[in-house]
Amino acid sequence: MTPSIVPMFVLAEDTGPLLAVGIPLALTCIVAVELPVIFYILTLVKALRRCSPETRRMRSGWVWLLLIPLLDVVFHFFIVREVSGSLGTELRRRDPNSYGNPGQGVGMATCILGVVAVVPFPPSAVPAAIAGFICWIIYWSKIARASARIARPFAGTEKHASHAGNRA
Repeated sequence: MTPSIVPMFVLAEDTGPLLAVGIPLALTCIVAVELPVIFYILTLVKALRRCSPETRRMRSGWVWLLLIPLLDVVFHFFIVREVSGSLGTELRRRDPNSYGNPGQGVGMATCILGVVAVVPFPPSAVPAAIAGFICWIIYWSKIARASARIARPFAGTEKHASHAGNRA
């Protein structure tokens, strides 16, 4: 046996403890990263389902495509535009004085920073990832708040009709 092959055999024999620690650690890291993403997706799905079919700009099931690596970086732009647009249209339908699309600006910032974070240019990757994470949390909370607003009962035309009837 040559000396260069011996360490490979020794390494192969000693991988038991490494695997015993490494696999659970890797699974814990995956769950720690993906669990918040799943809750984020559930928030987006709930927000879309609360919008009336007329104002919904995309099917809620499409949001689950964010779980596909690499596709999520590009597809997130589309998701932000459509979810924010759906919520904005729904809010304007309920209250004509509403304006804008909730969270769209900070959502787009999240997407842009996400692209910068994955581009292989190390000096910008870490600051972009941190800023993107902060923007992501802000966007998530804005969508949750807008979703809660449209979850409240909508009187629609009945409210206006009852007020008109009381005046007469």
